[in-house]
Amino acid sequence: MMAVRHIHLTEEEAARQLQDLEASVEGGIEEFEARAYTYSLSPKEAGVWDRIETLRWLLGIE
Repeated sequence: MMAVRHIHLTEEEAARQLQDLEASVEGGIEEFEARAYTYSLSPKEAGVWDRIETLRWLLGIE
């Protein structure tokens, strides 16, 4: 059985983390997002994209 750690973020922490991730992607967030939608990301980039999507969902950003 796998244990899952609960992570509690304030809205400000989530927004800051999202901003940092979006600023860190190679080629800019627009290009990164386009590559994500065409499944052209490396496994590491896919993990970053998953986190970006999760943070956007938590913050109500579409």
